[in-house]
Order: sequence, then structure tokens, then C-alpha cells
Amino acid sequence: MQAPPSIILTLTNTFKTQLKSISSVCCTVEGDIVVSGMEGHFGYVYQIHRYDRTGHHKQTLPTLPPGEEDNGIVTVTADNHQYLAMSTGTCNRPKIRLVNLESGKCIQSNIVVLMPNIDRDMKALNLSDGSVALFFMSGNSISINNTINIQEMSGTKNVCYIKSHEHGGLLIYSTGNHYFNGGLKAMSTHTNQTVWSLQGRVAKCLFNPRGICTDNKGLLYVADGHNSRILVIYGNTGKVLQVLQPTELKGQVIRNLAWCKVPSQLIVQHDYTKMTYFAVHC
Repeated sequence: MQAPPSIILTLTNTFKTQLKSISSVCCTVEGDIVVSGMEGHFGYVYQIHRYDRTGHHKQTLPTLPPGEEDNGIVTVTADNHQYLAMSTGTCNRPKIRLVNLESGKCIQSNIVVLMPNIDRDMKALNLSDGSVALFFMSGNSISINNTINIQEMSGTKNVCYIKSHEHGGLLIYSTGNHYFNGGLKAMSTHTNQTVWSLQGRVAKCLFNPRGICTDNKGLLYVADGHNSRILVIYGNTGKVLQVLQPTELKGQVIRNLAWCKVPSQLIVQHDYTKMTYFAVHC
């Protein structure tokens, strides 16, 4: 049996964004961070900004129409172009808007609904009606593989999809009330059955779980929000492999995570406005 990895985090940079409260984060291929949230002292305005890994502001992206809210963002690549997919809309009319990250312009996207269980990498987004969409890009079209209704989902904007040879695909999400009985569950996207679960304070391992991301090897990183630590979890079984407690995050509330593939870096959003990059060494 292969020994679990020994992961070491090394701080590479930290900076403060111009937003007053970050809602969602995601990472581009280049390692830039895209953050959405509210800014302004009076009459808060929803904004989306892009920063490079040094904290330099590169781009202000189109805002949402009045009356629509951010339910999560994720970057997707198709035909050598990068897009930002935003879950917006209302409880009765969920939408996924696309922004071309090169031009910074919204594009009209044709949404194609497909039969489920297609064997390919997909992205997951919370929709405004409470369901989760599994999708991928083909040209400038969003192809929805499946939508899943999860009654117990806690409303976190950080859901995660991983491919699994054993289960065909797993949707990872937070459950329950964050502060008392919040936990983490994995559902098979083929059977809609729970594969594993971790129950927060009962299991003495999660207190306000929020950000979820996966690395190049399929390991999950989960922000244990109010415990100021990050759990490394084997996605197929839910086994906790390691608990990371960087001294730089001591006493901080970890709210979101994102993964940069090249080089391997874990991006942590803590408190309301700060971003910190950690190099990941195995």
C-alpha cells in the first residue's frame, strides 16, 4: 500500500484585494486569481477582478445585471481560449454566464444539455435554484452533463468534481450548518448515492468547512475555516491524509481555496480580502 504524501507548504506571496468582501475565487492557467465580491464603503457594488500571482491588478471583468447574485465562479478552457463561467440568475431562472478572459467581454453562450455519465473531466457550479451543474466547454458552448439536486447542501459556493475510476465521478460538497454540524460529503454522479462523508465537530476534524479544491494528483484540499487549517483528503475514500496548519494563517478564518497547476501552488483566501499563495512540496 502506497504511503500517503507528506506535503509542505511554503509561502510565496500574500496580498490584499480591493474588494471589501470576497465571495468566490478561482485560478487561471497562468496562475492568476479571479475574485468576485462586493466593494465600496456605501452602497456595495458587485465586482469581479483578476490579479496575477504578485498581487498586480490585471483586469476588471463585467459585473452582473441588477437583481442577479454570484453563486460561484470557475475557469474553463476550450480551443485554447479561457473563459470565466459564472453561476448567476434567480431562484426560478438559474443561468451560467461566460466571460472571455482574453477580451474581458461577455459572450452569448449556447447551453447544450447532454445525457449524463459521459466520461470526461468536468466542472461543477452551484446554480441559483439550489442544484449543482456538471458541465464542460465545447467551443463557446456550455455542455451540461447533469444537474443534481442536493437538499442538504449548506449553500457553499465551493463544490468540486473529481473523476473516479471506482465511482465514475464524485461531487464533493459541504453539508448542514457550518458552525454546529457542518461536514463534507462525496456523491457518485452516476448513482447519486453518498460514497463517503465527514461530519464536522463530531468527527473532530471540520469546523465551518468552506473552500474545496483538487490538485494535479486528485487529492482534495478542504478549508477547515474556523480552525485555521487545511485538510488533505483522498477523494475516493474521504480518508484524511494530512492536516496543514501554516503559521502564516494562525488565527485566520480560511474562506476559499484555489489550485494553480503550474507551478503547483495552493491559493488561500482568508479573512475577507486577503489572498496568500503557497508553493506545494510533496
